[in-house]
Amino acid sequence: MQNILDRIIKTSINLLVFLLPLFFLSFSYEAFEFNKQYLLFFLVTLGFLAWLVKMVFIDKEIKFKRTFLDIPILAILLVVILSTIFSADKLSSLFGSYGRFSEGLIGFSCLAIFYFLIVNNSVKVFSLIKSFIWSGSVAILFGYLSIFGFWAKISGGLHIALPQIMLNRSFNLVSGSTEGFAIFISIFLVFLFGILLTRDMADKTKKIFYWLALIFGLGLLLVIDSSSAWIVMLVSSLVFVAFSLAGKIFKENVNKLLLPVFLAIIAAIFLIISVPREINKPFTADVWFTIPTPENEVILSQSQSWVISSKTLIDSPKNIFLGSGPGTFSLDFSKFKSADFNMTDIWQYTLDRAGNSFAEILATTGILGLLSYLGLIGFFLMISYRFFKEKSQVQEIKRYFPFFAVLVGLLAGQFVYYQNTVLSFIFWFILALSVLSLQKEFKESKYSFRESPEKGLFFGVATIVVIAGFLGLYFFATRFYLADAAYLKALVSTDVKNSEKAVSLNPYRAQYKILLSRFYLSQSLSGLAELEKPTDQQDAQKIQDGAAKATKAIDLARIATEIYENNVAVWENRALLYREFQGFISGSSDWAVTSFKKAIDLEPTNPFFHTELGKLLLESNKEEAKKEFEKALKLKSNYSDAVIQQALIFESEGKTDEEINILETQVIANPYDTDSLFQLGRVYYNNERTEEAILAFNQIVLIYPDHSNAHYALGVVFSERGEKTQAIAEFKKVLELNPGNQDVIDKIKSLEE
Repeated sequence: MQNILDRIIKTSINLLVFLLPLFFLSFSYEAFEFNKQYLLFFLVTLGFLAWLVKMVFIDKEIKFKRTFLDIPILAILLVVILSTIFSADKLSSLFGSYGRFSEGLIGFSCLAIFYFLIVNNSVKVFSLIKSFIWSGSVAILFGYLSIFGFWAKISGGLHIALPQIMLNRSFNLVSGSTEGFAIFISIFLVFLFGILLTRDMADKTKKIFYWLALIFGLGLLLVIDSSSAWIVMLVSSLVFVAFSLAGKIFKENVNKLLLPVFLAIIAAIFLIISVPREINKPFTADVWFTIPTPENEVILSQSQSWVISSKTLIDSPKNIFLGSGPGTFSLDFSKFKSADFNMTDIWQYTLDRAGNSFAEILATTGILGLLSYLGLIGFFLMISYRFFKEKSQVQEIKRYFPFFAVLVGLLAGQFVYYQNTVLSFIFWFILALSVLSLQKEFKESKYSFRESPEKGLFFGVATIVVIAGFLGLYFFATRFYLADAAYLKALVSTDVKNSEKAVSLNPYRAQYKILLSRFYLSQSLSGLAELEKPTDQQDAQKIQDGAAKATKAIDLARIATEIYENNVAVWENRALLYREFQGFISGSSDWAVTSFKKAIDLEPTNPFFHTELGKLLLESNKEEAKKEFEKALKLKSNYSDAVIQQALIFESEGKTDEEINILETQVIANPYDTDSLFQLGRVYYNNERTEEAILAFNQIVLIYPDHSNAHYALGVVFSERGEKTQAIAEFKKVLELNPGNQDVIDKIKSLEE
């Protein structure tokens, strides 16, 4: 039995090291982080339970090896737990934010347990090294196959149904982003050259394989050309060379250092220059030898990351010490992003990660979180320094060097990039291997109950309870996974049944409720539209069904705001629902106003919320509405919707010149803003400036040939000018875009007669 349990522990550890960088599934909304977190959870808990059963039922004693990093790690874990308890969004802090998944308490706890599993269970270090090298090599191979369009080719040529995500030439197994994959490669290459330079390999085949992996990995890194990855490579290589020279580790063969020097030079060169690339596109025969452009990942700038972190910190006394909570950076971003962000191309994004790991740690776990993490790093570096000073242990230092270089590289990466599941896992994996290399002798804390049946019974029952608890967690984890699979199907097929299934299986995800409420909204509006018909033509059943769906939509939106009261997305959804129900449900307008005001409290620099609030206030309080539109334009001076609303107010007040001026200014600054162009054309037409109106409408058609309203407007203008042929051509285009439109059919018939 003991052998079986030992095998389960070691197998789970080795499987994690090999599989985690490679694991992805296309059944869930997010293919990478979500599934890697599930693999991490299941294999770590499996190993942990086997370890626990072995101690309680086989060894009859609780044993724990004491390492010099135990206290720092437990201190971090304690801070994360406290931060989760007092979090602004407890569910996101527990499970990780939706779409990212990797920064929650459960994920961090699994990584900490994984560290203790390695340290306490006499694993073979070289076996783990081989598993990691094989994993990295497979990841690089898949990267090359994607670049050269292999997956798209076999999918199209052999008619093999592969997940759509694999057909992209930037597809990789490690991360949903090319940048994350590049950093992984750089870490892998540092690990490889460290192993090659510090270990004598009798097996020439293995040595050749390692060299090939190094060469091909470098080639792939050159193709991707990520500045963050080059920074990791440069720092790691220079540290490796500097410490090697200082410790005279390679005094017999200093030429070995030419490899890290070469890699450092390559990294420095590519940090300075950039390689031209073609736009990333699906594979075709003519792109076999073109270099694809990596997909641009939307990442917050370093300066903005630190600004948001510092503002989050001083927002409340609790935040100073414990931050907003793990997995809640999106809340911090929404609340504290600057108005300058609105002038970027990504102003509509809600970013759930900082540009670097340290800024995110500070924002989400406060000063205590950052200090405990820096304490762990500082303590590790101090012990490493003492180890390097022991000149008599040259051979041991040599073996430790690859781990040290990789950890330094990982830390460098954390200053320029956030942490995904794989990078966090490698950090804790290498940290565990480093401890095994640094600390040859371990003191053990033991608590034996071999001579006490009563204590044995207590620990046995406690272990059974723990196992039952984990089985319960497995049950809910399975439900949550099936819920996400149903959510993905609902998004793809727009099937309300799948959406209902997702909410039923996992009622704790706001995204599921938002989607289902919008399905109900669509269904309810089609039924409530019967109320606009004459009384004798109304379908009572449709009205009843519409009212029932409206009630369900509102209830879902309300529950979502109660669960995630600090999440701006749920308040936005609630506000939009109430706005759509104006005229059908009494008090909807007031609730929409209240919900938009709450959204503004949570995201004060979003011009969309101010504009939508202004629209709602137009009838009841025009002056307040004008103030909201002015606020929106102060936050984003070229925000089309706010410009148009302000122009309409000028029109209602008879200020035609001001209306034309604001629209012309907008169009000059944003010539592709078709909404403002249309409004400008309409104003020109209403003021008998038909030539200018035609120019405006034609400009819209040039930008967007299928713009039905612009073609209709041109038809009206040409008809009034007596240019029947052109008018008929425009109306026929409208009819082509809107088949069966009786108004357009009548106009064409009238013109032709």
